Amino acid sequence: MRLILFIVSLWLTLALTSGLQCYMCSSHYDSDCIEERNTTKILTCTDFIYGINPITLRCVRIVSISDSNRLIVVRRCAVLGDCKYVAKNDRQSCTECNTDLCNSGK
Repeated sequence: MRLILFIVSLWLTLALTSGLQCYMCSSHYDSDCIEERNTTKILTCTDFIYGINPITLRCVRIVSISDSNRLIVVRRCAVLGDCKYVAKNDRQSCTECNTDLCNSGK
């Protein structure tokens, strides 16, 4: 019985402390971000408490076309609702998701 309780408590601890994993890169600095050839840039986002309100994190993928028609891709962790602050038009899009490595764009 103690073994079962230990296993259940260990599982709960791991489940509660593990965070969402997102790709983290910017094609401004790393051209591999566009094609996502480099999967070593994986960040574990951690939910945290700000005051008394929990903040829910998401993975985002922002795709833009610059004024010089250069494709720009940014993948990162973000706060739920962050995409509403990104201008959405024919030259820019933002996608939020909430599963591990969901901001791959595949």
